[in-house]
Amino acid sequence: MVNWQSFPKFTRVLLIEDDIILSQFIKRKLDKIGIQIRVVGNGAVGLNEAMKNAYSLLLVDIGLPEVSGLTIIDKLRKKGISTPAIIITDGKLPGSEKASFAKGANLYHPKPLDFDLLNIQVSNLLRLHSPKPIIEVGDLYLEPNKRYIRKADKELELSFKEYELILLLISAEGNILSRQEIINRTLRGVTDSDEGSVDTLVSRMRRKLGKYANKHVIETVNGLGFRLNLSYFKL
Repeated sequence: MVNWQSFPKFTRVLLIEDDIILSQFIKRKLDKIGIQIRVVGNGAVGLNEAMKNAYSLLLVDIGLPEVSGLTIIDKLRKKGISTPAIIITDGKLPGSEKASFAKGANLYHPKPLDFDLLNIQVSNLLRLHSPKPIIEVGDLYLEPNKRYIRKADKELELSFKEYELILLLISAEGNILSRQEIINRTLRGVTDSDEGSVDTLVSRMRRKLGKYANKHVIETVNGLGFRLNLSYFKL
């Protein structure tokens, strides 16, 4: 099967929150979706940690010992550190939402926390700001963020449309894609997007990709369309 990774292994979240019970509860929630999280209960310690070490996301309370959450965000942004940040704080603090965005926070989440919403906010920010996942299936290895593809030990040079096609076929996981689906999702915006152009594209890709398990990497299903060689999904 395709090895998709929701979040890269280096995804780490720094939670700066002095409420021990709340911070441990948030940690358990994020652990369940596969996110590494470090908890710090002091503003000065949290600021130093965020300055010195790379994190994928910051969750920061405003009312912290020694250094406030707003000061943490402000100092990080002035240093050019753009790590996405969610402010979590008492929603009764007047002006705290406007101040959070003014200092450079990406999102604001008032207490009491809505954990379902927080989960969505964390996941969305991580996906927006994290590299796209590496994909491995059979002898194919792709890094979508770099538009890099390797088959076995050979790097392949693919055009934009060719790369989009192989990503589309992998994401279909062996299901058949009609020529029209490929036109809509790979050749969109191209004036000569007809079924003949799909066949030409597939033909070029077959020459570059060669075979797998003694069959073409891209299979034709007569009268229906194309799919990735089913041997890729029987590993």
